[in-house]
Amino acid sequence: MNLKISISAIILLLLGYIFVIGSACSREKQPSIAVKTLDSLSESSQLDNQLNTMQLQEDLPAYRLNELKGDISFGQGNFFEAQKYYRRVINAKEIRNNLNAMMRLEFMLMLTFDAMGDYSLMAKTIESYDRSARRVGDDTYLASVPFFKGKITYYQGQTEKGYELLNQAISMMKKSHGKEKDDFLMYFYNSSLKMLQKDRLPNRAIAMLREMDKIFNQPHRQTNSPAFPYKKYLKEYYGCRAITLQRIGHTDEASEYYNKFLSMTDVYIYDLKCIESYIVEKQLYDDIIYFGNQRLDYMTHAGDTLNSNAGPLYRLMAKAYMAKGNYKEALECYSLMDKTYEIIARMGELSAIEEISSNYVAHIAELERQQRSHNMKVTNILVVVGIILIMAALTVFWTMHYNRIIRRKNLSMVKKIDELITIRDQQKASLELFQSGSPTTKAHNESLHRRSMESVAVKSLTL
Repeated sequence: MNLKISISAIILLLLGYIFVIGSACSREKQPSIAVKTLDSLSESSQLDNQLNTMQLQEDLPAYRLNELKGDISFGQGNFFEAQKYYRRVINAKEIRNNLNAMMRLEFMLMLTFDAMGDYSLMAKTIESYDRSARRVGDDTYLASVPFFKGKITYYQGQTEKGYELLNQAISMMKKSHGKEKDDFLMYFYNSSLKMLQKDRLPNRAIAMLREMDKIFNQPHRQTNSPAFPYKKYLKEYYGCRAITLQRIGHTDEASEYYNKFLSMTDVYIYDLKCIESYIVEKQLYDDIIYFGNQRLDYMTHAGDTLNSNAGPLYRLMAKAYMAKGNYKEALECYSLMDKTYEIIARMGELSAIEEISSNYVAHIAELERQQRSHNMKVTNILVVVGIILIMAALTVFWTMHYNRIIRRKNLSMVKKIDELITIRDQQKASLELFQSGSPTTKAHNESLHRRSMESVAVKSLTL
């Protein structure tokens, strides 16, 4: 009975232990499905408001919020903030074993470094991105590896080697099968064209523009889609073609493509970057001021006038005002440029300090998590050892108890056997006496013999 109670207690203890562990694991908060609503939002202000609401309500885990904030910052041209958020997500424990998520984040980090023009940081990240792309085996992202390596090599001074890697990336991308294939190709082409224009290699640029024609001439590509914004790329194409034709002396044809570019002003507002070289070389100062104000209006509306594009924009507009003799406006642009660079530098320092503090806090939190995990493991080990010791003690107790019962029964049996042997000897003696005595004596002995037999029978039954 005691043994059954002990075993029941052990089973209850094990069940209680499993229940406690299960309850602890179930306390982790799951993200809400509200994240799906982000897919339908397009305005940055709407995204910011939605993210702030989610952060207050804890609808999304921290790493997912940081990823979305990084995407928003990237879209607004705030690349320093974007790379800060992407780094936080990459260091989050939730995605360490998610190869697809890690590859996508490292790709966005590479794009951010490219937009910042920081190819030293890109060089530090490219090997990790290369490993992630190879593990996932996505041929679209694998083709981007030589592209980024080509840009790193180019800006390290190895111009031809850089172009060779860029061409390799374009060739690999043409053979890939991802749904972002053409989108990636246009990014590769536009980046390469800007480098060719910078190096004043118009013949190569013309050959690349012909390759871009093949994409635009595909019937299924002549409509806008999330994976391929046709009109946006077509406008950039017109701008690049105007710059290239101008530099090889085809001024009339260049002017024609510039007019095509102007006819699509309502399509894409990042106009100045992709047409800047043309309007500067043609000294179209009114157009510089027009596009510059358009860009400033957009940044003001988005609430993001302090980004990497603002300083060069103010400088370019100041030069245009100077050329037109509007020195007051030029002075104002130069003043805004200086203030912008000063504030951006200060923000960069504060952001760096904040990032260091954030990393320190994250490191402390990780150490605390590891300590809790270690304590839990030690507790688990102690519980298991305790259960083993209890079961071993119960086993020893049960064995000793059983042995005592067996020993007691053995002693009782030996005693009864000795008694039976004694009775047997007495019966032998009485039998001999019975056989050798007189009739009266025989009757007496027979009575004694019968009583002895009854006694033996009783003892046998008892045994």
